[in-house]
Amino acid sequence: MKKPKVIYEYKKGDKPKLIYIEWADAVSAPDKWMPENDIGHWIDEGKWWVKHVGFLIEETEDYIVLAAMKMDEHAFSQGFWGHVHKIPKPWIKERREL
Repeated sequence: MKKPKVIYEYKKGDKPKLIYIEWADAVSAPDKWMPENDIGHWIDEGKWWVKHVGFLIEETEDYIVLAAMKMDEHAFSQGFWGHVHKIPKPWIKERREL
């Protein structure tokens, strides 16, 4: 599969952009059988919206990649990113650069 067109990509030495987004996450029903009468309530309760702040690592036409933490090279030969999420753009309801 061909990679989508890159709109932004973090480069070593850049100051990373800080982004706030609200996005709809995919959810699964609890790992058990559910009575038919409970399905409608579970569907309607809407607990899939995520509020997320992170450093923008990459953005394409199709998705963005955010990381919650960044550790510079100091004692290592390279930097590290922590808690990295790749989020499809259609799932994003709101976005702001901080």
